[in-house]
Amino acid sequence: ICNGTTATLNGSGGALFSWSPSDWLNNANIASPVVTPSGVTNTPVSKTYILTVTDANGNCADTDTVIVNVNPRPEVNITANGEVTNSYDVCPDDNTVLFANISASTQTSSSLFLWNTGETTQSVTVSPNSSQTFDVTVENEYGCAKTDIIQLQVYPIYVTVDAITDVICTEDADAGATINVSGHPGIFPVSVNVT
Repeated sequence: ICNGTTATLNGSGGALFSWSPSDWLNNANIASPVVTPSGVTNTPVSKTYILTVTDANGNCADTDTVIVNVNPRPEVNITANGEVTNSYDVCPDDNTVLFANISASTQTSSSLFLWNTGETTQSVTVSPNSSQTFDVTVENEYGCAKTDIIQLQVYPIYVTVDAITDVICTEDADAGATINVSGHPGIFPVSVNVT
């Protein structure tokens, strides 16, 4: 199984059950405990469980064993232009480099990448003209996979500017005007030239 997933052990043949060790088990004293491994980084781990079964009085014991092999699972985070984030703000049609960053502790010898764009490289360059969600699934040589998602929020760059005060300037007097800027979310800088 992959680290972070679950498996169920199935015991039978008695009335009382005892699994050893109890590591990763939700209950070591039932017939079919659930194994939820954790802490496996970039090297597979094998754990041998011993089941002891008795009758209702604790007599007539018998044992059996099972080996659970736990493979590492990649931890992946998408970066946008080098920034680790779940949401990234861009202008329409701007190039954004998305990179599938694998945690060093879960990096194994080989990885396969699949983006929802269909590309199979570790990084992709996208240029959306509307807000979109991108995701990548990373699978290692053990068949263990993890998916991460990022939202690219595309904001319009077109604004309208209206002066709501008529200005008459003379040589010896300063004047001012109030300018309204609309159609802009306030995330990107705006420069207004008045002539």
